[in-house]
Amino acid sequence: MIIISVGVMGIFVIILGIWLVFFNSGRDQGANVLAPVPSKPSLEGLPQAGLQDGTSGTVQQSQSQGGLAVSGTRGSISDLPQLGDEGAQIGNVSDVAQGGYTAITPTTPSGSFQNIAISGDGSVRYYDQSKGQFVEVSLDQKTQYLSQDAFPSAKQVVWSQSGDKAVVEFPDGYNIIYDFAHDKQVTLPKEAEGFSFSPSSQEVAYKMMTTDFWQNWLAVSSTDGESIQNVEHLGDNGVLVRVDWSPNNQVIAFYTKGETGDTQKIYPLGKNQENLPALRVAGRGFEEVWAPTGDKLLYSVRSETTNHNPTLWITDARPETMGENNVPLYVQTWAEKCVFRSNGESVICAVPQELPQGSGLFPELAKKIPEDFYEIDIFTGKTTLLAKPVGAPPGLKATDLHISSDGKDLIFRDSTLGGVYRMGLE
Repeated sequence: MIIISVGVMGIFVIILGIWLVFFNSGRDQGANVLAPVPSKPSLEGLPQAGLQDGTSGTVQQSQSQGGLAVSGTRGSISDLPQLGDEGAQIGNVSDVAQGGYTAITPTTPSGSFQNIAISGDGSVRYYDQSKGQFVEVSLDQKTQYLSQDAFPSAKQVVWSQSGDKAVVEFPDGYNIIYDFAHDKQVTLPKEAEGFSFSPSSQEVAYKMMTTDFWQNWLAVSSTDGESIQNVEHLGDNGVLVRVDWSPNNQVIAFYTKGETGDTQKIYPLGKNQENLPALRVAGRGFEEVWAPTGDKLLYSVRSETTNHNPTLWITDARPETMGENNVPLYVQTWAEKCVFRSNGESVICAVPQELPQGSGLFPELAKKIPEDFYEIDIFTGKTTLLAKPVGAPPGLKATDLHISSDGKDLIFRDSTLGGVYRMGLE
């Protein structure tokens, strides 16, 4: 009897092993960035973005994964050969982004890892790490120093909206505001961090993060150093606050409060302690990009339903409508990889061709995944392949995206090797 039982158990183990090999081996371990978003958002009752056919192919429901897939005459998101592929045959390369292979051109040397600013004429302003100085590169690639002063070993640079001022943070904790137009600098407290300039570039908001509970504040200083205003007492909650001054001057930061499961509430903080409505988001890892007029907010969050990968959402963001029309855009990428068009009707994003599960928690999982550029209509949800970049170093990861004032160029920074690149849009 025991022998019979053991034999039956052995047959069961063999059958189970065969099932695992033949039926589970084909399961995709990486997820297409336009696929693994749930067809129903975690927050019940939220409307979904409209979907329609675009010039880049039909955006359709994926029956197998419950999200979106891209199909059409231009093929899927990953079936074209990529730069660096052995034996890849790249066809026609356009100078302007039209949905296929598109040339990108370097504007600054590699090794430039700090944020950039774009002046009104399209020139790029950046911090040259090797020289410790700020440089401007014109459209015809002529360079000039913005100041003869040196800023050795700057740890982080935050630019004003106008591009003529910057907060420079140093490893020893010193922080300064430098005015390039007047060659003047103002010293900020060493405990200050998380800087964001006002739309007028005349003020800067930041967090005071000290070891004293009672001295931790969300504060605003004039850029000439003449005035300081404590806005909100942070206590021990400073790590939960993101400073990001809105274009309409009504919000200067966000406070994140966890709820049950993956749901969070995001509280906008005004300069004058206004009581603003909260935004509820279906995930964690909130990061945001303001629309040009401050009436919309693009953001990304991760959750269990998205395989813990970052997914884009769009919502109303005026103080009286904050959180209304909160809908998913069904694209998996980080908000920091996106920029609004000047009309505020669409965003251009660098989108990894796939995201391994958990990339929202561990971004390094996507380190070697190639990226393409997509344009997303924030009102209809229509997603269009804009460009597959050619001329980039292997492993390029686009961040800090800008669009020139005339709308003709996309300018971005490579977070892997440093360096700034241009891509023609018109």
